[in-house]
Amino acid sequence: MICDFLNNVMTKIPSLAFHSLTLCKTVVVLYGGLTNSDKIVGDVHVLKYDGIMLATASYEKNVKTFPLPRHSHTACYDANDNNIYIFGGYCNQSPFFLNQLCILNITKKNSIAFQNSPKTDAISPRCRHTAFLHGKKLYIYGGYGIHKQTKKIRKYILIY
Repeated sequence: MICDFLNNVMTKIPSLAFHSLTLCKTVVVLYGGLTNSDKIVGDVHVLKYDGIMLATASYEKNVKTFPLPRHSHTACYDANDNNIYIFGGYCNQSPFFLNQLCILNITKKNSIAFQNSPKTDAISPRCRHTAFLHGKKLYIYGGYGIHKQTKKIRKYILIY
């Protein structure tokens, strides 16, 4: 079933690297990434398991409401509030390494909406890190930042 899903998805979405693919109840959400032509994208695709596209939104058509396009970010789903918490990544404009927390909400009608998120100055900008969600705490570990690789774990408390 998973292989069928992936084969169906690949025919509908351009080839990507360094994107996130997040399981959310009955749908899968693909966000961001790097195309074969080295273009960093900030598009969102919501798909059913059989590969049927339920919703899609491009960054170019939503510049005012979408965060900067990125790759090498993390995405964690919270089933209690139906949000995907996207942290960090790398973009092709200054500041390049990001420490922004983006909150993506997928509604029951599969519409796509980003919420404003608080500033995360306490956590250094990074990409290629890992993260997990435990309750209302997002734990972020490692990755690459402006000057070097980091080994510290950081906790971001989500209060909404």
